[in-house]
Amino acid sequence: MKVSLEYELFSFFASVVLALIIGVIYDLFRALQNRVKKAAILDVIMWICMSCLVVWAWFFVFSGKLRWYIFLGVFFSDIIYFLTLSKCVYFLVDFFVDKICRIFGVIFKILLTPPRFLCKIIGVYIGWLKSKFSKKVEGKYDEKNTEKNTENQNTENQIER
Repeated sequence: MKVSLEYELFSFFASVVLALIIGVIYDLFRALQNRVKKAAILDVIMWICMSCLVVWAWFFVFSGKLRWYIFLGVFFSDIIYFLTLSKCVYFLVDFFVDKICRIFGVIFKILLTPPRFLCKIIGVYIGWLKSKFSKKVEGKYDEKNTEKNTENQNTENQIER
């Protein structure tokens, strides 16, 4: 079966675009890793996303055919991307990720303000109840202890006489 030159050029340029998309996804996850504590989870998610993208492109763009120029296009495009565009794209992606994280931080702060206020009110009320009951309980024990102490002192005084 003979493959047309147009199909080969389309496949080559599609592989170049695929490599650029993979590079941007890599930079996106690299920017996210700076803000997340569990970076290993992000690595797994990144590889799953990239694998799904490559399999999708292989089936739907390249019609399930793998040619040597597809690998060549992906390999050299990634090298060129990481040597030239990666720093600029990483800076832009990091900037946008930072802004999005700040926006979500403000939204969460707004959403969590009523529950925090409610917890403070409940904490003050519990503290008030605790102070009321602890005074009553301490008073009872103090009265009992003073009664026992006076009884013990009286019996000691009687023994000494």
